[in-house]
Amino acid sequence: AKFLRAGFKDIGLEFLIPEGWRSNCLTGLRLPEGVSYEKLHAELKGNGFVIYAGQGILSDNIFRIANMGDINQEEFQRFLKELKTIC
Repeated sequence: AKFLRAGFKDIGLEFLIPEGWRSNCLTGLRLPEGVSYEKLHAELKGNGFVIYAGQGILSDNIFRIANMGDINQEEFQRFLKELKTIC
């Protein structure tokens, strides 16, 4: 979670939950201006990654990333690289 959070911060993404209250397995981030969830989801999925939409009143404003399972740092680096090209 720390590695991904540092990457999200470097990209300039805004966290939904304040530091100290964040989950280590699911991160909510605000969608960058001019980037829709549909575009972000489609481009990441085309590169082998799945993200999740926000729910309820946040469905148009945030996306969520789960980092559970057998995922190594190389995969995290590749994900962050793809995310940066879109955002």
